[in-house]
Amino acid sequence: MAVLLLVTAFGGCGGARSAGSFGDVTLALGAAPGANDVGVYMAQARGFDEAEGVSFKLANDHADLRVMSDAELRRSPEWVGVMAIVQPAKLVLAVRRDTLDEDRGMVAASVRALQRGYLQAQLEPEEAVQAMASQVPGLDAGAVLSELDRAAPSWSAGAPFLGALPAGREFDRSVAAAQPVNQ
Repeated sequence: MAVLLLVTAFGGCGGARSAGSFGDVTLALGAAPGANDVGVYMAQARGFDEAEGVSFKLANDHADLRVMSDAELRRSPEWVGVMAIVQPAKLVLAVRRDTLDEDRGMVAASVRALQRGYLQAQLEPEEAVQAMASQVPGLDAGAVLSELDRAAPSWSAGAPFLGALPAGREFDRSVAAAQPVNQ
């Protein structure tokens, strides 16, 4: 019932929550796309990124935002985690600290769009995989869907909201918590 209410609430929000238009935001996912990336593709396919004032562009190297493992984040002091993708912060969305300081609005808009994308991917896994398959040539959609059955519960397991981060100097908990998307 709570999920249905949340989906209904999002149905009419469009760009109303956007604080502005931030334009293109580059996002690096990692080596090979997998189930823990489908929320990004769902955010793009459903226009959640544009509704929040950003337009996600996938990149390999130099990117505004990067999906990183907790271990990789701890080895990279210039980066800060702003959203947990896999709980408890095993996989996170990270941004350079100076970018967060200089463009917090863009980071917050990106996090909101991704929270919506990951929530919707939990609700509509087959559609999320199709959104990914439409952009990733040669993707084994069946394998990703099977992997997604195992991965999706870990995005919010034990967390008060999707994207919640634990305390720690490698994390900025305020971004995802500013307007959390509940599961």
